This record gives sequence, structure tokens and C-alpha cells, in this order.
Amino acid sequence: MIVYTSLFGNRDAPRKDIPCYQKNTMVNSDVLSAKIYKILPHLFFPNENIFMWVDANIYLKKDKQYYVDKYLGDSDIVFCSHGERKNIFEEAEKLKHMNYFKSVSNVIEQVKEYKAQGFTKDILYGCSVLIRKNNALVNRMCELWWAHITRWQSRDQISLPFVVDKFPDLKINTVKWNDIILDFIRNKHSGEL
Repeated sequence: MIVYTSLFGNRDAPRKDIPCYQKNTMVNSDVLSAKIYKILPHLFFPNENIFMWVDANIYLKKDKQYYVDKYLGDSDIVFCSHGERKNIFEEAEKLKHMNYFKSVSNVIEQVKEYKAQGFTKDILYGCSVLIRKNNALVNRMCELWWAHITRWQSRDQISLPFVVDKFPDLKINTVKWNDIILDFIRNKHSGEL
């Protein structure tokens, strides 16, 4: 099992307590360079049986096995429900008003496309903490998730519910954000994107 993170820019301080990845030459974007580790851990850590991603500003309070036992169990993957919004359409509306986010037109087109394909579910995941098994089903889901991120835009919350919906056999444990964050230390971001 590996617990890891990645970062770009000066948004958060580099980590020494867990592996912290920064630049990846497979992509030519700072954001995607950090995000590729988050989305495709099986490419970088193929011998690990479980991957636990935490955003660079989130620290474990307990031993990593605690999180596996409490949250993952027999599931394939653990997602957190979004703490503030309930679906991708609300998330897209929020992104329209975020000054630093530059791909608003892509988000608008993306949610239109998902809706045209019949996706209207009230689900939105927060992706600050992800716990998942290294198995073929999870890895295929993550590869499709990466394809949507690189096709549309880098905000992974928009594409994840749509992609997960394509994998009905995936055993998911969705945990309320306000419950799971109690088991972590969450620092404020130290800088800007």
C-alpha cells in the first residue's frame, strides 16, 4: 500500500512524510503533470495493492491501515461526497465564477455533452482523498477518467461521476466529506494555483 500526493506551483508546501510527486514529463501541463499521479497510480506504483491519494494539504492522523479498514473494506474504491455541491451541473455553475479557472467554456460543453448522453444524476465527488484497490476494473475506470480529463479540462470532479456511471460492477463506498475529513488534518493552501 502507498499513501502519496503530488503538487504543482506554490499552492502547498512540499511533503516529506509521504511520497510527493511534482513534475511528470509525460504531459506538458503543470496541472496535468501533478494530476496524472492522482488518476493513474497503477502506472507508477504497479506493485502496490492499494493506493491512497491525499491532496498535498491533507495529512493523515492515523496509521494508513486504519483508513483501509475503516473506509475501503471490501469495496474497490472510496469516494467522498462533495461537501458543498450535489451534482456536476452545480459544480459547473460554480466554476464559471472562479477567477483562476480558465477552461469555463470546456466545462459548459462537457456538461452539455454528458446531459445529452442522458447523465443527470445528483452525485458529485470531492476528490481530495481517494482510496482504491489496484485491480483491473478500478484501473480501467481511472484510465477512462484520465481520458475525460485530458479531453475536456483538468477539474476531475466534473468527469468522475459520469465515468463511474459506466462501471456498474465497481464496488464503491461513498463517504460523507464531513465524516471522513475528521480522520485527517486539513491545512489551508499556502499559495495560489
